[in-house]
Amino acid sequence: MGDRELGQRRLRPGRVVKIVLANLAGIAVCWLAVLVLTALIADLVELRSRAFPTSDSRIDLPNYPDKERARQIFWGAKLTVEDYAPFVGWTRLPQQTRYVNIGADGYRVHNLGRDAGADAPSVGIFGGSTVWGTGVDDDSTLPALFAQLSEGHRVLSYSQGGHNARQNLALLVNLIAEKRMPETVIFYNGHNHMIHCYSESLNTHGAAERMRNTLAERPRYGSLYHDLIAPPVRRIQEILRKGKRGGVGGRCDDDPEIADQVAETLVRIWEMAYLLVTSNGGRFYAFLQPTAFTGNPRLDHVTLRKGDRREQNAAVYARVKARTANLPYVTDLTNAFDSDEYIYIDVAHVTRNGNSIIARRMIERVEADGVRLTASR
Repeated sequence: MGDRELGQRRLRPGRVVKIVLANLAGIAVCWLAVLVLTALIADLVELRSRAFPTSDSRIDLPNYPDKERARQIFWGAKLTVEDYAPFVGWTRLPQQTRYVNIGADGYRVHNLGRDAGADAPSVGIFGGSTVWGTGVDDDSTLPALFAQLSEGHRVLSYSQGGHNARQNLALLVNLIAEKRMPETVIFYNGHNHMIHCYSESLNTHGAAERMRNTLAERPRYGSLYHDLIAPPVRRIQEILRKGKRGGVGGRCDDDPEIADQVAETLVRIWEMAYLLVTSNGGRFYAFLQPTAFTGNPRLDHVTLRKGDRREQNAAVYARVKARTANLPYVTDLTNAFDSDEYIYIDVAHVTRNGNSIIARRMIERVEADGVRLTASR
């Protein structure tokens, strides 16, 4: 058999098709292995983090004299699992640990200060992780201390890590629809609202992209990409994002118009909440929360990274203050931590002493309207 005849035999269409199909099958098997492997690695990492959570560097701060207690507090927080909740985005699954406990409704609970009966007037405190209580035990959260410092009122925490004022408003609407609105509604916002400086939308939250990918009925780039290619790509992106410094890329410090829009959005959300609450017979208060970038707090113990929303905070907070100067239901607390105490554990979260300061200031503001919260007044 000559070389020419042998070459023709090798290039027969049937043989070419078989070779192509064999290669495609090999690629498919390899990619399936990648999918299984990335999913398995993600599950193993999750199991390891729950069984042996990495130590949080904040435990070493002077705010925590009892390091073992601090370790268990941060461990309990890391064990929590987010669960989808209509309109508000997410809550958390029920959990019972020594220092971090989540109720059946997905919100954090506290034990001290719960002396009021079921028919007692209620106070609902809405916010993000600073209200939820990152870094403190159940009875050292802001709502818990508000409950301990007041009498005759049921104090409820309506907060989740990452929630911003827009989500708080959605939750308020849910409660009104269910006829469960607290008599006194308190919004504690500011830091999480800065997310709008990093997004093209003024109506978004931290899990928007993840939820969009999960809920897409018709995937943007087709089912093949969505189901087979996107999963490992997204996991790689998540790993890379964890190594990035938070806050880089904000637009509010460079564009006054965007800063104006972000500030005005927060003020409008507070205004809508005020109108909803008062029209339903309740009292509404909004508090602009302090951060490590406001006032003159003690920060020599905390390492603040460049780009941790400092510039965005300065641009937006100034505009929020200007727009709310004459609004009686808004109180500026940005100087609340001007002291020599160790209060902050990062750019926004604080320990029990900080939550106590805020709780007292909130009580003082509510009582200024003639509402008795404490027996001594």
